[in-house]
Amino acid sequence: MDPISLEELALLDVLQRIDQGQPLTRHSRALHDRLISTALVEVGLIVPGEEPGLQLTDAGVERCKSLRHRVAADTEALQVLREREEAGAPSPAQTDVARSGLSQIGRGDDADSVTIDLSQAG
Repeated sequence: MDPISLEELALLDVLQRIDQGQPLTRHSRALHDRLISTALVEVGLIVPGEEPGLQLTDAGVERCKSLRHRVAADTEALQVLREREEAGAPSPAQTDVARSGLSQIGRGDDADSVTIDLSQAG
């Protein structure tokens, strides 16, 4: 699974700002119509003389939760990789190389001998 993209992180930031009633930044205002058209956000109560407030729809709340879980999973995965690195355990890439090297193992002419071709590994 690929790490969360910058676009998804920006979307999470905008959704959280809307949920907390914070004003949108100049850059996030460009998303305003798109968020409404995708039913993630709806216009809240309109107060005369004030800009209409935005609120998350049920779909927006669920999308926000999903993105938060994704960020948490990415953070946890990064922590596991760091711990493995510190412990000297092989990374997934090193494990893949080792597995591909195992596919090069074959039997020699003698049934009791084994030949290993490591020329393609690493």
